[in-house]
Amino acid sequence: MTSVENASFGDARNMALLESGNEEDDIFEVGEGGSIIACPFIRNDIVYFGCNDHYIYAVDTRTGQELWKFRAEDIIYSPIIYENRIFVGSTDKHLYCLSLDGKLIWKFRTDGVVRSRPAAINGVVYFGSMDHHIYAVDMSGKLVWKFKTNDCIDLDATVDEKRVYIGSWDFIFYAVNHDGSLAWKFNTKGLAYSGTVSGKYIYFGSFDHNVYKVDRETGKLIWKFKMHGAKTWKWITISDGVLYFGSRDKNLYAVSENGELIWKFRTQGMVHCTPLVKDGSVYFGSCDENFYSVDMKTGKLNWKFRTRGAIISSVVEAGGAVIFGSLDCNLYCLSPEGKVIWKFLTSSMSQGNVKIVESATSREDSKKFDIMEQASVKPEVQKEDHEPDRYGDSKSRYGVDEIEEDGLSSYARKKKYR
Repeated sequence: MTSVENASFGDARNMALLESGNEEDDIFEVGEGGSIIACPFIRNDIVYFGCNDHYIYAVDTRTGQELWKFRAEDIIYSPIIYENRIFVGSTDKHLYCLSLDGKLIWKFRTDGVVRSRPAAINGVVYFGSMDHHIYAVDMSGKLVWKFKTNDCIDLDATVDEKRVYIGSWDFIFYAVNHDGSLAWKFNTKGLAYSGTVSGKYIYFGSFDHNVYKVDRETGKLIWKFKMHGAKTWKWITISDGVLYFGSRDKNLYAVSENGELIWKFRTQGMVHCTPLVKDGSVYFGSCDENFYSVDMKTGKLNWKFRTRGAIISSVVEAGGAVIFGSLDCNLYCLSPEGKVIWKFLTSSMSQGNVKIVESATSREDSKKFDIMEQASVKPEVQKEDHEPDRYGDSKSRYGVDEIEEDGLSSYARKKKYR
């Protein structure tokens, strides 16, 4: 075991918050600043990533040099590239469409924050919004359809040849056909998160402490795997029949496709990122500010590298190197041995403040979701004329009514700050 570390440490308050509260399944958010929480995207030796400083950056993966940056009106999240265009959501309630040289083509307005990483297929881009809807938008930025769920959506979308899959704060994981009709829905007992497709199945986690394997044609449960802490919101990585995923219980798990534990590796903080499996090793970051490499077969530590902030950003590969972001305002490029090739500092050296907002599973009003599901609020498809950048009747920054004179109820407050 070796330890490859920077000399100094990050924001002590942020680190303390992100290392605590795991057993309570607290919801937290990272505010404005230079921190990177988004998942980078690699294309042709360029890494594209959103940042809490309101910019999306394009950086040369070989040198770490900035090629361009584009500024939105608020925090920018995880981009994708489809048909030589960049699609990315923002706290300013828009889905942005940019050219590969960073020029705005169009932006599509919703009535809530767009944290959801889009997914695209057959000329249509799918994504969720905190305004409770799943959206389908064509390449010109016009609405194809929107599908209403019972609560906020800030999770990443997944698509296959038939459907789009996405989890919601209403504790339901949805499979929606490409025409906007409901294929099936799967009820969990906590916030439902992003799915990974493999073969006939889709795998996803929930704040109810389970990872689920579900038949993607029927929505039938195959198995569920129980953890001590809530599964994090990022995707599960599957390699050679093994699932690798992090948890708020501070562990990285390796689980067989039959739902049996192979090993788990303990860190000192919540593990939120999607791991990268490469050349016999699993690479991932933790909220304990360390980036880890462990053996994919045994879970034994190869090395760890210390940053100056929690690592929530997922890991990507470029030319044999691994790239990830940190709350310390840097994008890192490391060799497979854990040596720094380069690091890129964003426009602000001020870390985004971390706020613990509310418990997701132990709050008193959790029964509201069950009531809503059984009562009059039903998923529905809405098709309408909707031009790019047409501003709707937004009720607050996050599309939530302020329903108490002396402040928000816990139900609405959760939506406002998550």
